[in-house]
Amino acid sequence: MKGEFRSESVEREGSPPSAELAGRVVRAVEEALKLPHPAPADEALLRDVEGLDSLLEEIAALREFSLAMARGELDYGARHRGVVIGALKGLQANLRHLTWQAQRIASGDLDVRVNFLGQFSEAFNSMTDQLKGTLREKDRLAARYKDLSDHDPLTGLYNRSAFQEEAARLLTDELFRERSSALIMSDIDHFKRINDSFGHQCGDEVLRRVSGLYRVGLRQEDIVCRYGGEEFLILAPGISAGVARGIAQRLGDAVREMRIVWEGSPVAVTASFGVCALPPLGQDGFTLRFLREHVQIADLNLYRAKHGGRDQVVGGDCDDADAGAECCGPEN
Repeated sequence: MKGEFRSESVEREGSPPSAELAGRVVRAVEEALKLPHPAPADEALLRDVEGLDSLLEEIAALREFSLAMARGELDYGARHRGVVIGALKGLQANLRHLTWQAQRIASGDLDVRVNFLGQFSEAFNSMTDQLKGTLREKDRLAARYKDLSDHDPLTGLYNRSAFQEEAARLLTDELFRERSSALIMSDIDHFKRINDSFGHQCGDEVLRRVSGLYRVGLRQEDIVCRYGGEEFLILAPGISAGVARGIAQRLGDAVREMRIVWEGSPVAVTASFGVCALPPLGQDGFTLRFLREHVQIADLNLYRAKHGGRDQVVGGDCDDADAGAECCGPEN
């Protein structure tokens, strides 16, 4: 019958109803879980319930073992010790593996996954995915900030400091360090007059257009920067000053042929160029002083071009660049 507790060992005259006995059993078990030495009032009656003594002994043994473990007595000799210690060892192994996973994450390996700790594993893996996304965004922003810090915002060309870094990288590369190279300094002619006549917005447009011509008119390995104001500096690695002079002449032709109309009026633009040879680095290596000295020579040749009538190239006429001569400087 539903709700009744039946036992063959207590089916005798004068025994309490089965439901009442079941309640006493439940209370006895509850007391055993709470007290070290349970002493129910009707202990004699409950002793007749089959298996109850064994259950109470098991409960008492487990309780004593739990208390011993809580006190740190890991050598406690209970028959349940093997099961519990085995579970603890399994947990310890999992935690060691988790520590190893965490160390891999700390070293940058964000592809690790944990699958042995249930919901904790899900939270751990979710944390790893979020960390990976955060690092990807950090790398993207770092690359973006580096790009912004390296480039002139108006023209998109390298700025001076980034040009120096790229020049050091190129000139020390195995492909170019034993070969001559060349510098080309360029300046837009009468740029102040353009600003005064058409306004600074027109001047900005001229700078952007000239920058675009220089980008497409150079080789892939060449680098160009906005050196300052309306001046541009080009490094052409692995070629002689004479070849660089030809490049400068083609760039000058492209600038002269460029058509800019500002508010209905044509804007005539020309550029002047100074060329200087860069000797092979050899065993001396690259230094900023080496670069600055040759930039100064290219700048002096540019000065000669502007004061010689503008819209022309000066320098790059000598053939001894491969011998390491600092040619094409101004005459004394």
